[in-house]
Amino acid sequence: MATPRLCLNTITIPGSLPEQVRAAAAAGFAGIGIWEKDVQECPGGIPAAGKVVRDGGLAVPEFLVLREFQGVTPERRAQAFAEAEALFGLMRGVGTDTLLACGTTAAGTDRDLDAAAADLRDLGDLAARHGMRIAYEFLAWAAWIKDIATAWEVVRRADRENVGLILDTFHIFMAGSRLEDLEPIPPHRIFMVHLVDAPAMALDVLQISRHHRVFPGEGVLPIPDLVRRLQAKGYTGFYSLEIFNDEYWKRERGALAKAGMASLQRLFDGVTGRR
Repeated sequence: MATPRLCLNTITIPGSLPEQVRAAAAAGFAGIGIWEKDVQECPGGIPAAGKVVRDGGLAVPEFLVLREFQGVTPERRAQAFAEAEALFGLMRGVGTDTLLACGTTAAGTDRDLDAAAADLRDLGDLAARHGMRIAYEFLAWAAWIKDIATAWEVVRRADRENVGLILDTFHIFMAGSRLEDLEPIPPHRIFMVHLVDAPAMALDVLQISRHHRVFPGEGVLPIPDLVRRLQAKGYTGFYSLEIFNDEYWKRERGALAKAGMASLQRLFDGVTGRR
C-alpha cells in the first residue's frame, strides 16, 4: 500500500489559521483543509493566508464550503453560484483548486436525478472556467441524496471530469450506505476521503455530526473496511480528519493535532497488518 496522504481539516482543532497550520505541520500532516472563515478572519487577509500555508509547507486539498445549490429556487441558485465565484477567489489565494459542495438537504426538493445532475454540471462548468474542481459530498441527514449510490449517480450524470465525490465515513455509515456501491466508481473520481468516527449515541444524526464526532478508532464505525476497499481500488488521494467535537475544542491544539495523527497511524497500521 502506498503511504497515505494525510490532511487535517481546520475545524478539528481550535485557533487561528496560522496557529492551525503550525500545529498540523508539527504533527506531520501533509495537507490542511481550509474553510472560508479561516481566510476571512486571517490577519492580513487573503495574501497573508496564502503565505501562512506556503510557509507551513502544506497542500490545501479541500476548501469549504458551498451549500444548497441543488433543487432550489432560481433566486437561491443564482445566489449560490455567485457565492461559488467568490469562493474561487479565496481559493486562488491559498493555492487550492478543490471546492467542497454539499448535496441538497431540503425535504421539499424535487427528487429528480437528472435535475440534480444538471445543477452539479452547471456548477462544474462554472468551476472549470476558473480552473477549479467540485468535490461533491452527500450528507447523512439529507432527504434523498444521502448514500454512495445516489451521490455517484448524480456525479456520473453530471459527466464532468472536474466533478467528483468526497466520501465521509460519518455520512457513509450513519446513513447506511453499502460499501459494495463503491465498485463502479473510478478512483480518480474520488477527490477526498474524510475519516470520521462516531460513538453509539441516542441523538439526532445532525447533533452527533456537529458536536460529537471522534477520531478513527474512538467510536463504533467500521472505518477500516472502507479504507481497505479504497486501497484495493487504487485510491491515492488525501485522507482528511474533519472532526466537530465540543470537548476536543477545549484541548490544546498541538496535542490535539498529534492525537489525530496518532489515530490515523493506528488505523493504517491496522489496515496493512503492521500491528
